[in-house]
Amino acid sequence: MKQQWDKTYESLVYFKDELETYFSALPQSASLKKMQNKVNSLWKEAIANIREFDKFVSPVSPVEILFPDKNEKFINTWNFYKEYLSEQHGITMRSRMETKALKLLWELAEEDPIKAVEYLNYAMARGYRNFFKPDPNQKNKPDEERSSNPFA
Repeated sequence: MKQQWDKTYESLVYFKDELETYFSALPQSASLKKMQNKVNSLWKEAIANIREFDKFVSPVSPVEILFPDKNEKFINTWNFYKEYLSEQHGITMRSRMETKALKLLWELAEEDPIKAVEYLNYAMARGYRNFFKPDPNQKNKPDEERSSNPFA
């Protein structure tokens, strides 16, 4: 993605250079000067946005994700959970967050991949962003407070 982003940036700079060449070839007038100022203002705004976005494209090198268990169902559910976070809550889990989240899940599940899958499925089914160890007394009861007050 970084290579594509760099190529896009280079294309924008080339476009700006060509636009300046075009403006310099036109007969100078007050209205042209006004248009140039507007374009320059928009360009500065675009560059500021590009610099902000650039932080997200390649902020730091990612760390390797090591799953605490090779259980296929656990790995598939984890990947599904990450997609759920992105789709439902707009959260993209980068490598460092993912590493720590996996560690926390593994500790909560007492190193049991079946429990880990249950915790993830429970969180997704209830619409939660975070996973946690469900209270066994609450797990099978309807969420009465949530259904009666959607703003709670």
